[in-house]
Amino acid sequence: MSTEPDRSAAAYAMVMMLTRHERLPQPESDVYEYMTGSGAQGWGVRLILRDSIGKFEHWREALDLEPVVDFERCHQSVWLTASGEYEGVRVHLLSMAEVPDPDDPGE
Repeated sequence: MSTEPDRSAAAYAMVMMLTRHERLPQPESDVYEYMTGSGAQGWGVRLILRDSIGKFEHWREALDLEPVVDFERCHQSVWLTASGEYEGVRVHLLSMAEVPDPDDPGE
């Protein structure tokens, strides 16, 4: 069961990571409630970076998240996700970027 102190800890972790890494590109960020496959609940931090795989990589390295990420392609968009912990709080990093289709000669 998630609690208000868990939510406060996630908000604090979000502020700390954004402050400590203020030179990195600013992501969209929020505190979100999650549920795991085993039914556990908690509060985590979600960071979203749009239109740049490079920005995603800068944040992934800064937060020391595993280099293995989930990758999903949908038409010309690529979704990357990485998860881990920061200050004991779950962090979910997301990026969506447009990638040219190698089979499309363009205009």
